[in-house]
Amino acid sequence: MTNELIKFELELLDNSNKELCNEIYKFFKTVPQGMSAFQIKNFVLGDLEFPTPDSKYWQAKLELFIRLQNIISLHYDYRKRKASIRISKAKVEECLDKKNSAIKGYEKELFDAKAERYTIEIEENEFALMNITKTVNDKLLEMQTFWKAMQDLEPLLEFSNENKEEQEETFWNIKAKYTPELRNRFPEVFNNR
Repeated sequence: MTNELIKFELELLDNSNKELCNEIYKFFKTVPQGMSAFQIKNFVLGDLEFPTPDSKYWQAKLELFIRLQNIISLHYDYRKRKASIRISKAKVEECLDKKNSAIKGYEKELFDAKAERYTIEIEENEFALMNITKTVNDKLLEMQTFWKAMQDLEPLLEFSNENKEEQEETFWNIKAKYTPELRNRFPEVFNNR
């Protein structure tokens, strides 16, 4: 697949809009589809939401697991799309063979249209493969940030890194000190603390 969208002949666009889309497409690889290390450190694992090293650690662990699940799903989607491309390419060849042996004009037209439909499926899947690859690379960058955060937090843990339950009450009580609306919203939980 080239870096030119015009390869796909975006029929709905006039030439100036095709040029615009091509210009925008040139920065495809530089547009992040994930969070930056800054966002992760200051917001996803920020002190407001996760005021203790233990709570940050467990959130990082959860974020890693979610991204791993996502990457595994994308892996299978990628493989299915590659297989679909192979099937569609074979179907194009089959349609062209049938077109060449067809006698009637409408049969030739039918096989031409089918070949075009399979060609479109190939292009859609190639575009999806490119997007999947980009998404996986961006998710891996996020995973590296969360992994490093876990490694940095591990020596600071007060509780087990194997059992989150033993630190839950402490975490929520600390969080309630920083977030008074928690105490107001859940007085039955924080009244005696």
